[in-house]
Amino acid sequence: MNICVEAFNVVCSAWLIFTEYVISTWLNPHKEKFVKVWTDKVMHLGNTKSNKVEAADWRLKRILEMSMGNLCFCWDSRSKMIILQHNAIKSSF
Repeated sequence: MNICVEAFNVVCSAWLIFTEYVISTWLNPHKEKFVKVWTDKVMHLGNTKSNKVEAADWRLKRILEMSMGNLCFCWDSRSKMIILQHNAIKSSF
C-alpha cells in the first residue's frame, strides 16, 4: 500500500491541494478498505466479475482449450456458445 501511495504522490505532485485532499479525505480514513485490483490488466467492458461471468469464462476456456490457434475454430466455438446460452435463457422463461 505504501508503494502505491508513494506512486500517487509522485504522479500528482504538481497538484498539491488535490493530493492533500485525497490523502486527508480518502486515504487516511478509509485506507483499510482499499484493495489492489487488476481491472486495468484485462478487458472488462465496464463489467466486473460475477458468478455468471466466471461460469461463461470457464465454459469458453473449456471449449477453446482444444484450439490450436485457428481463428475460425475459435469464432465458431464462441458463436455456438452464445447460441447455447441464448437458448438456455429463452427456455428459462
